[in-house]
Amino acid sequence: MKSKILIVRLVCTIACFVLIGTTNSQNIHASTHYTRADLRSIVDSMNNSDFRAPQVETDSLRKDITGVTGKNAQGKTVRLNVGDTWHIQNPDGTVANYHGYRLVAGITWLSDHSSPWYYSKIGLFAQKIDGNQDISSWKYLGYVFNDFGEGKAGNSDTPLNNITSEWSGSTVLLNSNDDSLRFVYTNFSSAGQYLTTAKVSVVPQSGNDWNSGLKIEHSKTTDHKTVFGGDGSKYAKASTGGIDESAMRDPHIIYDNGQPYVVFQGSTGNSADQAGENNLNNRQYYGLSDSEYQKFVNKIRAQKGSSLYNRVLNSNSTIGIIKLNNDFTVSQVNDPLVTFNGTGIEIERANIFEKNGKWYIFATSHGTHLATNNKRINDGKAQYMFGFVSSDGITGNYQPLNGNGLVLASDDQTANFEYSFLVIPNSNNNRCMITSFLNNRSFAASYELEINGNTTKIINNKVYDQGALTTNGKSYNVSPQKNTVYSGYLFDGSAFNGGYRWYENNKLFTGFRYYCGSYYWFDEGDRQNNCFHEAWGHIYYTGADGRAVQGHQRINGQDLYFGDDGTYYLRSSGYLYDGSSQNGGYRWYEDGKLYTGFRYYMGTYYWFINGVRQNAGWRSAWGMKYYTDDSGRAVQGIQKIDGTYYNFGNDNSYYERGGYIYDGSSQNGGYRWYNDGKLFTGFRYYMGTYYWFVDGVRQNAGWREAWGMKYYTDANGRAVQGDQMIDGRHYFFGNDGSYYLR
Repeated sequence: MKSKILIVRLVCTIACFVLIGTTNSQNIHASTHYTRADLRSIVDSMNNSDFRAPQVETDSLRKDITGVTGKNAQGKTVRLNVGDTWHIQNPDGTVANYHGYRLVAGITWLSDHSSPWYYSKIGLFAQKIDGNQDISSWKYLGYVFNDFGEGKAGNSDTPLNNITSEWSGSTVLLNSNDDSLRFVYTNFSSAGQYLTTAKVSVVPQSGNDWNSGLKIEHSKTTDHKTVFGGDGSKYAKASTGGIDESAMRDPHIIYDNGQPYVVFQGSTGNSADQAGENNLNNRQYYGLSDSEYQKFVNKIRAQKGSSLYNRVLNSNSTIGIIKLNNDFTVSQVNDPLVTFNGTGIEIERANIFEKNGKWYIFATSHGTHLATNNKRINDGKAQYMFGFVSSDGITGNYQPLNGNGLVLASDDQTANFEYSFLVIPNSNNNRCMITSFLNNRSFAASYELEINGNTTKIINNKVYDQGALTTNGKSYNVSPQKNTVYSGYLFDGSAFNGGYRWYENNKLFTGFRYYCGSYYWFDEGDRQNNCFHEAWGHIYYTGADGRAVQGHQRINGQDLYFGDDGTYYLRSSGYLYDGSSQNGGYRWYEDGKLYTGFRYYMGTYYWFINGVRQNAGWRSAWGMKYYTDDSGRAVQGIQKIDGTYYNFGNDNSYYERGGYIYDGSSQNGGYRWYNDGKLFTGFRYYMGTYYWFVDGVRQNAGWREAWGMKYYTDANGRAVQGDQMIDGRHYFFGNDGSYYLR
């Protein structure tokens, strides 16, 4: 529908809710979420002609339907415009043969009415099944209901009593030998939106002669009643106020093995997936990395009150489903099939069918109703159809078709725009028909959609007659619409820099761009002011006007130099404030480049990696090992690190070395010998002589073997020399400082 977003503010004001039949809120499955990542990626898909609508330029396919008129308030006969339409279908969604006719229902309104969507009525059209599908072959049968609520039982149905407008739905032929149709449509009033049903009789114009034409037998209309208005838990009630949009419309009936279901556009209820802050806090709505998610949320919060902020918080459109009893009351309220929290305010005209063992859902949206301010996606001319597929049943796990859900993108640059796309399945092959309305007034030319498992393709080199429901009629050669491409510094109404952002091929750009005589830095399209930037291995700074600076600059209390030769990059050295995310925004620079290694600063040494001061950890430099503490300082002396003692000297050299280190052990006064942080076994020279250690412990009197020789250490642990009496025998260990036994 056109601009129905205005309606949600009205329907949230008056409390009124009816749920007919026994309900069961049992969970069927967790809903699929159409994510921020899905939405962002459709700009790439729009480059693919498989998703582009046909460009219809011939006036012969832009005709009005003749004979579609009604009386205005002054009794004057005026043309009726035609909006959302739907074919009368078999239970499986295919086009029904109603006694030799194809039937289409559609929303109509007086062409001279100033608020048509608030005062519309459903009309019925018939086409004889023969070779002619030209728009002139459609005959208008009149309003489906002469009066609102026609055929209702009494006045106990409050929503039906309050109805002021009939909105779109679906219609099924349950018995091909019968003269009745089952309508399921949307009742709109100031009390809200409600899924509504009625049994309508369409009979021959003359007696029993079906060839004489058709007419609606209003006296036989019956079982007109409200079906569903939301349960408040899975789906918002009509009385929902505040930030939650309340939508309950566009019901599409479908049968699965004889069991009726209705799929519809709703709004998430209060049990889960509510709108508001939940749309920002729930990670599963985004499909982004942690850093991308946090960046997006921070940016949204920074523009509180903006159009984008409100759309992101208010978006809670959903493709819902309920199970019906055979009397068209509610048997079970199922979980939503797909939700658009944070991405879609209005996702409408959902229709569903099964093909080759898979269930397919298709739904439409205006670009302006998607929660993004990407100029290409939410262009005022942009219209979309999204699709989802389930391999595990009608209430199964639906995944976006084509990877991101985009099935059709249309942005006809003429006034003859098309919208309210509806996919009609074909029982014979994988080609389906797409119908839509033309500029809120007539049937648009139809065209084909090819479905191949989890992918689809628009057949956009030909179209069929306006309102054609099958492919056996006349076709016309056309070309795909060309994709609109936005690049440059463009106004898109964003919250920063006067509403301008930089685009490259429809994407928000990050990096430097030359514009109006200077370089500017953009982050996701937004011009960045008063901040540092890294590019091409250098550091740059953009000032308050966004321009890259040159020469000597006083920034954050620092005198910095950016050259005077038009290169703009930083030449300065030292521990400089650049607003980075670590260590209070400081990093170490050498000649304007981020430095890796040790630097002496404020009385000690610090280790930097890409300019960032590293805190507790081991470092390697100049062939030595070092350790920096929690403050980033290189340590000295004896240090206990991860339960092990190390010696870093006390001579301002800071490197780790072995040695006789006090660690509080139980022997030799608490000292042991360490080497590379490990307890050492063997000889070590210490204080003028050699000592023997086993697992770091100094060994006193005893024989030792090393380097193929034998040695002896005395009661103090020292290696002996010269003549020695050991255990009553003389031994000679030399007098040349070699210590080994001769």
